[in-house]
Amino acid sequence: MKKSEETRAALESALDRILAGSAKRNVSVSAVEKEAGLGNGSAYYYKDFVDKVKMHKKQIFRVDALTRGKPGKNSDRRIKEKYRDELVKLRKMMSKMAQTHHEMHTALVIALNDVADLKDKLAKARRSEIAVIKD
Repeated sequence: MKKSEETRAALESALDRILAGSAKRNVSVSAVEKEAGLGNGSAYYYKDFVDKVKMHKKQIFRVDALTRGKPGKNSDRRIKEKYRDELVKLRKMMSKMAQTHHEMHTALVIALNDVADLKDKLAKARRSEIAVIKD
């Protein structure tokens, strides 16, 4: 048996062990290489084998997504966009609220100053109406 055939056989058996669950690894090209005891990138010489591993990985992901109820990438993206849009709306609303609060606070300060001025004027007017009693 040639070296390349031995390597392919080692990769195939490692993939079978991973798929059977006896090896506690995820399905990936790197995990198969590690399980087979080969160096990093060794499997990429066998394009059809890499495609086979990727196909198994996609099938497992689809089954996991269906059984666990995990949303797919499109669903995740849609949810993220929804909440991102909601966040933008809430930030705009918060900005408008802060602006309104500032305007109302400024108006309140002006009104309180006007009330204080009116109280002073009223007190002066009342004092000027007081008649001096001469003995």
